[in-house]
Formats: sequence, C-alpha cells, structure tokens
Amino acid sequence: MARIWSEIEALNPTEPERALIDACKAGSGCWLGDGTLPDRPDPDRTIRAEVLRYLILGGCDACRVHEQGVRMLGAYVSGKLDLSYAKANGPTMLAFFRFQEPIVALQTWFETLNLTDSVLPGLNAQGVRVAGNVFLRGGFTCEGEVSLSGAEIGGQLACEEGTFRNPGGIALSAQRVRVSGSLLLSDGFTAEGQVSLSGAEIGGQLDCEEGMFHNPGGIALNAQGVRLEGDLFLSAGFTAGGEVSLTGTEIGGQLICELGEFRNAAGKALMAQRLRVGEGFIWRRVDISSGAVDLASAQVGDLVDDMDSWPVGRVNLDGFTYQRISAAFTDTESRLEWLRRGTVWSDDFYPQPYSQLAKVLREMGHERAARRVRIEQRRLTMLHDWRRAHRALDGTWRARWRRLGADLRGVSDGLQRVVVGYGWRPFLSLVWLAGLWLMAAFLARMAWSSGAMVPNSDVILTSPGWQAVEGARDAALTWSETVGRDWTTFNPVLWGFDTVVPIIEVGQTGAWAPSPARGGWGQAAFWGQWLLSIAGWIVAALAAAAVTGLIRRDDE
Repeated sequence: MARIWSEIEALNPTEPERALIDACKAGSGCWLGDGTLPDRPDPDRTIRAEVLRYLILGGCDACRVHEQGVRMLGAYVSGKLDLSYAKANGPTMLAFFRFQEPIVALQTWFETLNLTDSVLPGLNAQGVRVAGNVFLRGGFTCEGEVSLSGAEIGGQLACEEGTFRNPGGIALSAQRVRVSGSLLLSDGFTAEGQVSLSGAEIGGQLDCEEGMFHNPGGIALNAQGVRLEGDLFLSAGFTAGGEVSLTGTEIGGQLICELGEFRNAAGKALMAQRLRVGEGFIWRRVDISSGAVDLASAQVGDLVDDMDSWPVGRVNLDGFTYQRISAAFTDTESRLEWLRRGTVWSDDFYPQPYSQLAKVLREMGHERAARRVRIEQRRLTMLHDWRRAHRALDGTWRARWRRLGADLRGVSDGLQRVVVGYGWRPFLSLVWLAGLWLMAAFLARMAWSSGAMVPNSDVILTSPGWQAVEGARDAALTWSETVGRDWTTFNPVLWGFDTVVPIIEVGQTGAWAPSPARGGWGQAAFWGQWLLSIAGWIVAALAAAAVTGLIRRDDE
C-alpha cells in the first residue's frame, strides 16, 4: 500500500468516510448505521483501509486528528489495513468492525487498541507496542491466526468472550509477550487451535476461568516458560481439549485448577515439569477423563487437592515438591494411595515422592504417619528392585547369581520391615520377642504335661532315682517331687524366656530339655527350641542394629 502524503481530499472520501473524518477532527466517536456489526459490505457503512490508516496515524495539517484518536463503531473495512512500523495518534477503538482482509501491525505503537466485537480473518501484530490496554473481547472473532508475539502491553490483554479459530494451527500466538497487567482468556473465551504463551511475562493474573481451549491431538494451551506475578486460574469452567503445557512456568501466586476439565486422549492432559508456584496449588474436583498429569520436578507451596482429581495410573510425581498439605484427605492410607498413583511411570518406580511426603508430614508434626510412609517406600523400593532383577534374567550364570542376590536381599529386607520397621520402629522387636516367648512357653508346657520334658543331665538320666520312674508318663514330675526336689524347678515361662532371649540365661534350658522320643509334643518342643532360639537371635540382632543405627533410616 502506498503511503498517503496528500491532503485528505485527494482520497475522495465517501459519505461514511467524511462522517468519520469529522468525528476524528472533533475528538468524538463515530457510529455508522446502528453501530452494530455489519453482516456484509454496505456502501453506507464501508470505510476504505487507506482512509482508516490515514486517520489512525493522525492525518495531516489540513486534517489534524484530535488527540482522542479514532473511535468508531459498526463499519466494514475494505482492503488491507497495514499499520506496520507506524505510530497511532491517540487511542484506537474499532469496535463492531468487519474487516475484509487481515490486519497487519508489525511493531506498531498504539496508545490503546480496542477491537471489541470485531470480526476479521487475521491479525499480525508481532512486536506491537501498546501503552495501555488491548481489547480482543466480547464478540471479537478471528478466523485465522492472531499473532502478538514479542508484544509489549502496558495494561491488560483482555480476550474475554473472544473467539479465536485456526484449527490445526496457532489460534493465538503471544510468545514472549510482556503484559504489565493481567492476561484474560476467560468468561467464554474460545480457541480452536493452539494458544501459545511460551516465554510470556505477565505482571498480573493469567485468568482462563470458563475458557475453552480446543486442539485435539496437540497442545491446547502452551504456557511453557511463562513468568507470572499473580495467580493462574484454570478453574470453574476451564476446558482443555488437548495438552496444557506449563513446563518451566513460574507463578508468583497460586495455580488454581478447581473444577477445571483436562482432556487429551492423545497424550498428557497436563504437562507441568519444572513448574514453580510461589503459593498454593489447588487441584480439587478436577475432571481428567483422558490423558496423564506430569508434575515431574514441579515445586509448589501449599498443596490443596482431593483423591478423585488424580487419575489412576496416569500421574507422574517424580521430583514434585510442596511445603505443606492443606487438603481434605491427610490420613496416611489415603496419601499412600495417592503416591501409588504417581510413582510408577513406564513400569519404573520412583521413590522420591515418598521421601517428600514423609518430610512434609514430619514438619507438620505427624511423626507416626511419616514413619509409615518411609516404611512403605523401603518396601516398594526392594520389591521393584527384586522384580527388575528377575525381569533381566537371560539364562547366564551371572544372571542366576544376580537373581539369588535379589532373593537374599528380599528376605533380609522383609525381616527388617516386619521386625523393626526398617529401623523406624525398633520397639516392634519387643512384640516379636514376646510372641516367640509365649510360643516357647506353650511348647514347654505341653511337653511337660505329656511327660516329654526330662532333666538335661546325663548323670541324672543314668541315676537309680531316675531309672526308678523313667517308664512313667509323669516321670519328670514324680522325680522332681521326690529324688530331684533339689534340682532346678521346671517353669515353662522361664524355660521359654531362656530359649528365645539370647545372652540372658535363667538356667531353665540348662536344667530341662524336651525328649523327641517321648511323643509328639516332645518332638515339637525339641525342634521348636532350635527354631525359636534362632528366631530370637535374629530378632535381637535386628533390634540392636536398629537402636545403634546400623540399619540406616535416612532421616531428613
């Protein structure tokens, strides 16, 4: 388009154009027709793009536009409006406009830009500079790409209720945009195609509440690397049909996803790797019917969530950290179920989320819950290590030895878990010792009652006194009440203690022993003594290791 340097009369303005010229000179607004959006070209409401450009840039000495700029409603613009590398004079309000061709405004400078309720086939405003607000809202409709990449906006970028259509492509490109105020993609905002905000810097809020982002099979909302001072609202009517990417995004306030809908049958519904949120992450009553949630290495302040918002088997929590839990479900079992939904990814187990949860629970004063989480972490780590060792078998001797090592480690790990809780519950060993003690006492009592318990001395067993009663069923009782009354009195409880508890001896096992030749209870007590003694040594050794720290607990 040739630049216009002549007087306005050289353009031979039409009647509606003269009305616009007069309004611009007077500093008032201009309404064509009833001021509503024209359905089609109308001679009474048509403004040529070259005339509109002439007025937006301020006119000339013979036709000086008022500092109020161009303010017009209800026009049809014929031709291509190209404002590239120019500076607008005063505010630019072109509301209820229908443009024949896309608007081009490369690196243009505006006071404000208002295209509310206007319809156009495209807008290329890369590098545009706007001192105030940009309004692409209301009935604003673009049937092509809207590009604001690299733009600098001193106020708000308001796109509420706007419609941006470019299926299969980019509907709204605001990459590396700088907005001093808020960016509003809310209240009925609709995008068919990708909305790209990657690298944007926003001084206020990014509000997508009640916004619809539709780009099946691709990225619906690309906010990678966005730096946001305020809150990000993906809530209360927010709908994404495609991936929402917040990778590397930094949010100074809260990330609010309550009542939002994330759907992406082709892949991840929410990609938030390396996300940084200064305050709370609210993830409640979220609908994810398809797609995964990836929060790998994300960092947030308070975590406010509910179980139903986390899809089963489609969550990655590896590296996800938070400072506090403020949620309806804080009980240990529910949180462990939450972790199970997000710690196995591509058949690999990631233990870090367990460490993170235990750390937060401990800092919140829930010591017992934290220990329960760490115990479960150790159990699952060993289980997955064992499975991996068995899956990797290739039939070689080396693989068989590796399998044997995995099995031995599994046995050792299982004993540590059930006996001392991996060192976090050392007093659990006392319960095991008590159980073994009672079992040994029971066997001793039954062996004594059946006559299977005899003095543990070769001298006594060959003595005339014992030989006199040896054949009787209650030989031990008869002997101890007569000839052997000075021998150590049998006590099944103390005998059980002597059998199970190592090092400490009370003389019962040294004085009495079960005879396997004297019936079933004798055999049971004979073999049970050995097994229970070995078990007692194992339990005592694990308890000592837990107390002395040989079983490492890895406390934070």
